[in-house]
Amino acid sequence: VYKAAVSDPLAAVPACPNAACPTNAATDSTYTLNPGVYSTINGSHKLNPGAYVIKSEIRLSGNDVLIGTGVTLYFGCSNYPSPCSALSAGSRNGARIRATGNGAVLLTAPTSGTYQGLTIFMDRENTNTLTFRGNGTNENGSAEASSGTIYAKSGVLDLRGNGYTLASQIVVGTITMNGNPSGINVFYDLNKNYPQ
Repeated sequence: VYKAAVSDPLAAVPACPNAACPTNAATDSTYTLNPGVYSTINGSHKLNPGAYVIKSEIRLSGNDVLIGTGVTLYFGCSNYPSPCSALSAGSRNGARIRATGNGAVLLTAPTSGTYQGLTIFMDRENTNTLTFRGNGTNENGSAEASSGTIYAKSGVLDLRGNGYTLASQIVVGTITMNGNPSGINVFYDLNKNYPQ
């Protein structure tokens, strides 16, 4: 059954940069990472609490795992700190995530502050794709995997593999599914998502 799109329920949340966003340039040269502005994050890492701005890509493959509590991933564009809207319409494929194989994202959102309950926040004009493939990402639901709101107003959430159980509020431009999943089971928990 086709349902019309709803108005943006997170329109009032401030985009990066703002006082809640990091400004320091950082690299993924160590296992444990701190909040900062990253061009890319590749492979397994533990993320300390806070906001992480990504300008290009997070890439997980094989058995890579990205873990952390109290984390918000902000996907901007290559021109950050300028917003994606400063780029021409055809150039707004900003930062993205690609999880393949058994690559897993095991993150929970902050429990207070500007990005309370937000695990993933894409610049509102970023049109790129958040791709979760294979067997790893979010498949164990709220008890063992990621929780928190996934917010990609103009982006695509692409799910591929063996099915998904999410504890997330999902606010995206488009959802695509390929492979074995015939749907998404959402075990929404208000306490783990952006407050209404």
